[in-house]
Formats: sequence, C-alpha cells, structure tokens
Amino acid sequence: MDGYELQPGEKMAREQAAGNETRGTLCSIRISFAGVLAIALCASPGCRVGPDHGPPTAPLSDQWKNPAETDKEISSVVNADICGPWWSEFRDPVLDRLIQLAVETNPGLYEACFRVLESRARRGVVKGDLFPEVKGTGSYDYKKISGNGSPYAIVSQDSFNLFSTGFDAAWEIDIWGKYRRAVAAADAEVGITANDYNYVLLTLLGDVAAAYVELRMYQQRIEVARQNVKVQEHTLNLAQKRHSVGLTKPLDVAQARSSLHATKATIPALEIGYEQAENRLCVLLGGTPCDLRAQLGTTQPIPTSPQDPSLGMPADLLRRRPDVRSAELKVAAESQRIGIAVADLYPQLSLTGTITVDSTDIVNLFTPESIAHKVGPSLSWNIINFGRLRNRIKAQEARFEQAVWHYQTVVLSAAEEVENALVASKREQVRSKSLELAVAASKESVRLSEIYYSQGLADFQSVLDSQRSLLLQQDQLTVSHAKVTLNRIALYKALGGGWAAATQGVFIDYVEP
Repeated sequence: MDGYELQPGEKMAREQAAGNETRGTLCSIRISFAGVLAIALCASPGCRVGPDHGPPTAPLSDQWKNPAETDKEISSVVNADICGPWWSEFRDPVLDRLIQLAVETNPGLYEACFRVLESRARRGVVKGDLFPEVKGTGSYDYKKISGNGSPYAIVSQDSFNLFSTGFDAAWEIDIWGKYRRAVAAADAEVGITANDYNYVLLTLLGDVAAAYVELRMYQQRIEVARQNVKVQEHTLNLAQKRHSVGLTKPLDVAQARSSLHATKATIPALEIGYEQAENRLCVLLGGTPCDLRAQLGTTQPIPTSPQDPSLGMPADLLRRRPDVRSAELKVAAESQRIGIAVADLYPQLSLTGTITVDSTDIVNLFTPESIAHKVGPSLSWNIINFGRLRNRIKAQEARFEQAVWHYQTVVLSAAEEVENALVASKREQVRSKSLELAVAASKESVRLSEIYYSQGLADFQSVLDSQRSLLLQQDQLTVSHAKVTLNRIALYKALGGGWAAATQGVFIDYVEP
C-alpha cells in the first residue's frame, strides 16, 4: 500500500524471516558440500592400480677388469678424491681458476639449470590436479525479448538487465591413484633434470681440463720445435763453415737447410692447434674466442697428478654417475605412467559445485533471494573404447621396457668408459717412460754425431738422422705426457667425479633433487 510504513514489530518480523531464509540457504549449502566431501572421502580409499616401481638391476661385475694398485683392498664406498675437486690434484692454480670461472659463466650450464626450474614448475602443475579447481565467474547481460519470437512467451517487460557472479568448483576424486602416480612421475622428472644438470657440469669439468691440457701441450710442442730450429741453425752454420774451407760438399749444406725449413714448417701447424684449443677454452668459459695469454701466463709444463685415483667398486658408478642416476629415474617415471594408463580402465568420479548470485537489479544482487547453488557427483566410464585404453597401456609398458634396457645400456657404457680410461692411462704411462729414455738417448746421439762430424769422423747424414730422431721423439714425449693427463681426466669423468664439489655455492638451491 502506497505511503504505508512498517510498524516496529512488523519490521523486526520481516528482518527475522529474511535472516532465517539466508541462514537456511547457507545451511543447505554447507550440508550439500558436507555430503559431497563425505562421498569423496568414502570413494577414495587410497588404492593405486598398476605396478609398483622397483629399482632396475645393473649388469655390473664385482671387480674392475684392470684395477688400480690402490684399489686391491679398498671397500665399496664413494671415494673422497673422486667426489671432491679432483682437478686440484694437478696442483695448477691456473686450472683451478678456469674451472671456477667455467662453472660460473658457462651458458650450457645455465640452460640445464633452467630445465630443472621448468621441471619443478611442471611438478607443481601436476600436483594441483590432486585438489579441487575453483573458478570465479561474473557476467552482465542486457536482454531484450522479441515480441514475435515465441507465441508462448509471456513477460512483464521486453528488456531487462541480468547481473551474475559466483564460483564453480570441480574435483575428480583420485580413486585409482592416477594423479598420485602422476605426481610421482613428475618427482622422477625433476630428479632426471637435476641429474642432467650434474652430467652437463661433469662434462664441462672434463672439457675445460682437457682443453687446458691440450693448450699447454701445444705450447710445449711449439717450444720443442723452436729449440730444434736453433740446434739445426747451428748445424747449418757448421756445415757452411766446413764447406767454405772445402771440408764438405754442397750437399751437406743443402740437406742442413732442408731439414731446418722442414722443422720450421711444423710450427704453424702446431700454432693452429694452440689457437683452436684456446678458442675452445674461451667458449667453455662463456665468452667469444679471445687471447688468453694474459690469464695463462708464460709457457708452463703440462699438469700432472702425483698418484692414481682410488676407483672404488663398479657398483659405485650407480651412485656417482649422474647419467646412470638419470636413467634409473627414467625407469621410475615410466613405471608410474603405466598406473596412470591403467586407471583409465576404471570409472572416474568427479564432484562439481556451483554457487551463484543472479539478479536483474544490481542493488538486490547480494540478497538471500539471489543465491543459487548446485552440487553433486558425476560418474564417467569408458565402457566401449574398441581397445584404445588397453593399447595405450601396452604402449606405456613398451616405453617402460625401453627405459629398463636403456638403463642397462647406460650402465654398461659407463663401465666401458672406466675400463678404457684405465687401460689407456696405464699403457700410456709405460709408453711415456720409454719415450723419456729414448729422448735421453737421442740427445746423446745428437751430441756425439756433431762432435764426430766436426772432427771429420762421421758423415753429415748421421747428424741429420740423429737430429730428426730427437725432434720426433721429443714431440712424441710431449704428446704422451699430455695423453697421460688427458686419460686421467677421462678416468675422473668416467667415474662420475667432481660435480658434487663443483656445485658448492653455485646453483645449489636449484639443482638439488
């Protein structure tokens, strides 16, 4: 009635009725969600379909084929000198600085680090599937009803506003462990990328050390060639003097000059090798090819280690080598994915709920009369799928078997690398000692041949032969010394050493699985 005002008693009664209606609506919503939650708890007993993962077997022997002398009585432990900074064994401060700089600046290492971050973020996405997904909604519509659109439409007005806002929730109950296995597979993927990072680091350590050794080797070979050039220049002067007084034929001078220029011709080729090793080292340090002479200093001896590393047992490779650990985690991930595929054979239970407030007038949008809600379970089951699901399971089982055999391949390759590095290291040390004796004998041969030639007791050919032999053997000895160190580096790399020590203080928060 127009102009009528509610009396205090009537006003209180209406407010109380509205409050009761609101409380009733909210109570109904709470009861509905409580019922849904009870269904979810009852429907999710915590079972998991599919196989449970077990660590794959490793086809390794109990002993090395060529054990080092220090390993005859060593226990099966991870040795400190392998896992620690093995490059410090070479006692070369320049190498230590290069290793540290490479760990801090190498772009490939940064790339691997961000792959770890990506896998961790993806794990968070997968883990989110365990929980309900809630979306906020909101809309506004202006509608005009067609007067000719429907003969049955009876409306009080032909146009109106519609305001709506609320929340939608959906939750697939993990009855068969599908999403829990997906999280376990994502955990394994994080471990895989972390170990891939460690393998990149392990490779980087070996590559930097190898490039540095090769650079020092070329420096030494160039120095040897230049020293022999000086010796041969002296021999040429001697032949020219003897020829000038008629004691030798022109052939001696020509042969001396030919030998001298042949030795000089070897230097540019060695300088090419030096420049390439230097360029390689610059790139490993995260920069463009540059001149490292200021950082490297003068020509230094090839770094050597005073003793062989303790190898431990073959089984230690399973804990030390990042690529082996990564392959093992790959098996675990593929095993979990079998359970994910098997879960699709069974019915999937989901819970959905909606709470909205709708009103044609924004003033009444948040009043009790505008509240609407819907909640309830839904069931889906791929009953007839023409073998698609079972073939997906077979495909995943095949991927699991691939991972198992790949793991064994990685383990066998790791063992092969260690054995090859061991035998190469041992045999090259023997060869190096023989070359040292050969060089000493060649130096004496050069000295005696020059004396006998100057006294006319030997022909010039003996002088040339002894000088060529000395140059060849000195060059071979320099290369052999480098190979001894390079084989030692290869052995450390094959044993999976050094990456744990190199990560101290660098990316450690990112790459720890």
